[in-house]
Amino acid sequence: MRPLVPDVAYLSYAALPADAPGDVVDVPLGSPTVAIEVLSPGDRRADVDDKIATYLAAGTQAVIVVDPGEETVAVHDRETVRVLRAGDALVHGALPGFTLDVADLFARAKR
Repeated sequence: MRPLVPDVAYLSYAALPADAPGDVVDVPLGSPTVAIEVLSPGDRRADVDDKIATYLAAGTQAVIVVDPGEETVAVHDRETVRVLRAGDALVHGALPGFTLDVADLFARAKR
């Protein structure tokens, strides 16, 4: 089994011991607080679903799946799945203080 490496990951400092050495902070061995996957045309849905389940089972608080083709952002956590589109804002308790306008995400990609 190969380790999963998300396209983008966020690890809250709260998830690390206060005295964690620099190498542990630079390359943490645990699951990220939030994992972000950007779909590619060749991604199989079953593989993406397996990644989501694996991250959540390992303790990741949210898995965000960005679908450039559909221009959607799906936010998966242990309780729900929310699909966001233009006009929605990406916010989640695992990302305190962070807000992203979904329309802006895809508008910039079209330039």
